[in-house]
Amino acid sequence: MNYALCLYGHFRSFDDCWPGLQHNLLVPNGIRDIFAVSWADSMGYFQHPGNTNSPLTHIGYDPTSPGVAPDYVAKVLLTISPRSFHFENYHLRDKEFEGIVNELRPFYHTSQDHRPKGTLGQVHGRCTALQLARQHEERHGFRYDGIVCTRWDVDYTRPIDLAQLSLDTMTMDGMYGPDVISDAWAYGPSNAMERWATQFMARERLCQLGTMNTGPHEWLRAHFDAAEIPWSNNPNLGIYIRR
Repeated sequence: MNYALCLYGHFRSFDDCWPGLQHNLLVPNGIRDIFAVSWADSMGYFQHPGNTNSPLTHIGYDPTSPGVAPDYVAKVLLTISPRSFHFENYHLRDKEFEGIVNELRPFYHTSQDHRPKGTLGQVHGRCTALQLARQHEERHGFRYDGIVCTRWDVDYTRPIDLAQLSLDTMTMDGMYGPDVISDAWAYGPSNAMERWATQFMARERLCQLGTMNTGPHEWLRAHFDAAEIPWSNNPNLGIYIRR
């Protein structure tokens, strides 16, 4: 089986997560092809939504987080040896995200603490990482059997054997219960991941359908439904977000 890994989001706790990622996912499954996306201007440390002032304009992470040092980026690239990578500065996207937030006003999440800019940044990064994998497939004329898509700050408590997971459906982590689609960790076939990669640009279609929602789980569920991506939760993967 030929697998790939797509990483996205802020680096955050990646130094602590790397040993688990390596020993519990990469090595057991022989994964060598990694596609990496991150924000290069901030480590993006977690800030609880309840501690946020002005959620609608908030960037979605702790604004006092330190920047990403060039030698840190070099160390990460040396560690993971990605097939391709894409780093950009969040602050150059902030105005764009602000405009999108205003456009999506009828589709805000109901939580008063919800930070839609954070959701936009997350979805944009994830789609970019998945697109890197698809571009690699197109350049070399093949398809990966399966692709894992997850965040830099996800850690592992035990090995995951991808051969034991179905490729007829997208396997999600299920950390929020059996009926909630989670976006922390996912595994599925290349064609399903290709459809997932359109989520950021497919907002208008969901708005027309009336199913758009700026909540991360709600938006993901609406996109999967519209793109006809089957999914199932597996709460026994042994992964967690290392805040």
